Amino acid sequence: MDNFLTVLTIIKEIVMIISIAVGVWIALPLIRKKLASEQVKNTIDEITKINEKTRPLLQKMIEKYSFVEDGHRPITLGELQSMYLDCKKIKDELVLAQGEVATLAITLENYIRRLLHWYKRTRGELIFFDEIQSIIITNLYDIHTFMLKNLPLPTNRLIKNDLYVNASVRKFVTNAKLVFYNNLEVGLSSNNASAIYPIFYQNIVNKNRSIFYKAAFDVFGTNIQYYIARLLYVHNYYVPLFLKYKIPYFPNTVKLLLVGFSTMQDLFGERVTVDLYYINPDYHIKLDGILKNGNINGFKDFYLPYGIEFPLDSKIHSLRNLVYKITVDEKFAKDIFSKYRRSFENKMIDEKNGIF
Repeated sequence: MDNFLTVLTIIKEIVMIISIAVGVWIALPLIRKKLASEQVKNTIDEITKINEKTRPLLQKMIEKYSFVEDGHRPITLGELQSMYLDCKKIKDELVLAQGEVATLAITLENYIRRLLHWYKRTRGELIFFDEIQSIIITNLYDIHTFMLKNLPLPTNRLIKNDLYVNASVRKFVTNAKLVFYNNLEVGLSSNNASAIYPIFYQNIVNKNRSIFYKAAFDVFGTNIQYYIARLLYVHNYYVPLFLKYKIPYFPNTVKLLLVGFSTMQDLFGERVTVDLYYINPDYHIKLDGILKNGNINGFKDFYLPYGIEFPLDSKIHSLRNLVYKITVDEKFAKDIFSKYRRSFENKMIDEKNGIF
């Protein structure tokens, strides 16, 4: 009898252990979901606090840059330094805000900082006060809009796993899985296809002077191609976005990256042209000899896989800071767009899906 009771007790304990294990196994997804929900709530609460704290400072800056008399005049070094410090104040407050707000604030501060650097280095290249004012005020308004109207909320699939370590070595390392919340981005966005970057870059794309484009390249590098592609599309344009030229008997390939464009019309309204601004991304390769007499023949686009070239009569002109200018008829940009529109769209869709 005693043996029977002992066996019965052991069976009860085993059943209890199994029941607890099954209960934990069943409850684990619910626990994880509950913890994730709490984390999301805390993150949103923190973002809300940051927004509420920063809104008065942001409003003060908007008022400061909205009402400036006689803005169309050369800017001084002191004024540009003051603008940078104002942008830095905003960035310091919003660096951990929701993704759109933080990205705009960080990018604006970085851009004005690089602009200040090149202004000093070029010994006061001509910049008008209202040119910088327009960049700052537009971005401050955009920050304010995203702050008020774009509260980050996760999608219905709350938690997402991302295996960011190469599969061949994954079994040899720990922490190979990145767990994050869908659509809940805090701080600087790392997504090159984010709408935030074209929103920012549209304030620079038509500035028409090398110092603005050099500062932009310092901030964005060759990622500019992804932002400017969207801005070309809005205008129903396509022009060579990233040019390559293979130098005969030389190991290096010369590149030119499109960093800006603007549409121009002659005084009589008979001819519409597009001024294109390119930068040499490889500082160590000098292009003066290759581009002598303004010759651009042999340079081919490799953003789209068709080797698109400029018309034979196109000329390239050297500006400052490794920036070059090419002028084409608007018809050229529109015709190329019509011909390759589908491929252009597919390329941008691939970029949106992370295929670069």
